[in-house]
Amino acid sequence: MRDHIYNQTIINRVPEVDKIECWLSDLYKWMFVNSDCRPISSFFDQEKQLYQELEHILITLSSKEQIRGKVLRFFSQIEELYIALELDIRAYLTGDFPFQTKVAVIAQSSGFFATFIYRVAVLLQSIDTPEMSYVACSYAKRQTGIEIAPLAKIGESFTIDSGFGVVISQTVQIANHVRLANGVVLGLSHHLETESILVDDHVSIKANSIIGGDHIHIGKHCIVEQGCIVSESIKANNVVSVNQIKKLKKNKKPLIIKQ
Repeated sequence: MRDHIYNQTIINRVPEVDKIECWLSDLYKWMFVNSDCRPISSFFDQEKQLYQELEHILITLSSKEQIRGKVLRFFSQIEELYIALELDIRAYLTGDFPFQTKVAVIAQSSGFFATFIYRVAVLLQSIDTPEMSYVACSYAKRQTGIEIAPLAKIGESFTIDSGFGVVISQTVQIANHVRLANGVVLGLSHHLETESILVDDHVSIKANSIIGGDHIHIGKHCIVEQGCIVSESIKANNVVSVNQIKKLKKNKKPLIIKQ
């Protein structure tokens, strides 16, 4: 029986979760935290250490021949990752958020940290390490209460206000300048065959709202007020409230004419 148990550990190569989570935390600090004003030489040394640690983690997930190429591909995309995260930070600072400085966003925002993990998970998907990307998103969920599927698609300048209870399924595509509040659920399924949701540019979805269904399109500049349950598309430039939805359903009318 012990032979069988051992063989199963070889066949089902479970990633070292604690090491992945530690690496993600170190990556965040390397990209954003320099409280002791370390010199640039130390900065590059830390990058090399992160590089080597990722190689070690991937030993359990990839063949030796593939590891170096995957790590090179990941670190070649660091600048693009940083630019995307800078745009997210700028959105926090230009919106109605309780953050006055970039430092405050980095140190205090659970929404920004969850977005950081999501964007790293997307890169991990791109280098064909899906196991590691799912571990990353589970880590973000435990740390922040925010669950973002690594296969979801999220554009630029994305913000989450407070954030606890936010769920974004892999069936969701979010455009640019979208803001979510705590408790928002986007997607009720994990299957692209049964659900697809597009949240367009400059949309704000307020607390505890739920959007789910097939071919749902939330048009540009829409506001979904607190506590709404949306299962139909919403035309651009609309404000949707709970009372409006109740009234339309009572009269057996569609929520908003689809585009």
